[in-house]
Amino acid sequence: MKIGKRLISSFLVMAGLMAFVGCIGFNNVKIVDDAFRLQTEQRMPTIESLKDMRLAVRAIQTTAMEKEIQSFNNALTRYTTLVTTRFPGDINEKWMEFSTLINATRTGTPVSTTRLQNAGAELLQLIDDALLYETREMQKVQAFIDSTVRKNLLIILLVMVAAIVLTVDIGILTARSISIPIEKLITSAKKISTGKLDSQIKIKNKDEIGKLAATFNIMAQK
Repeated sequence: MKIGKRLISSFLVMAGLMAFVGCIGFNNVKIVDDAFRLQTEQRMPTIESLKDMRLAVRAIQTTAMEKEIQSFNNALTRYTTLVTTRFPGDINEKWMEFSTLINATRTGTPVSTTRLQNAGAELLQLIDDALLYETREMQKVQAFIDSTVRKNLLIILLVMVAAIVLTVDIGILTARSISIPIEKLITSAKKISTGKLDSQIKIKNKDEIGKLAATFNIMAQK
């Protein structure tokens, strides 16, 4: 193989290794980005909606104002559009029961205090259960992100170490394949220059150095 092709091949191998490391890094970024987008676009708004519902229920238990009721309805609507679990249906069902009792008290209809308190407590418990579920799911996603980052960083580190070792080995082999024949050529050329015309340059390379050695041998024979 010619020296130029040998050098180009070495650089291509190095470039390929660096490209491989880059692909791993890009894939890592994409996985983390998708997981982070899931957190920011779904989990966080879902948790915020549940917190808003809980605050609204507590406010309704205290004042039963129309503003708090509307606030709960808005939060419930946001929550329902974000998730597909059983919780929206259960919360909505319990909310209908609780809001019916609240409206009854506002119109002066006698309502058992215990029944009203129990309905409110059950609604809050459902919201807390949903909030706990969403929090745990968010923690799972975060744990997945952390695990993916650590795993890919380890892979990148190992590949980089392997690439460095391989690059050094290729560099050494390439340098030796060029420098050793040149040293032989210099040594033989010095012998010829001193009059030892029977000195032959023993280089079997089929590259430019090999051709140069063959030319020196022909010159020495003449």
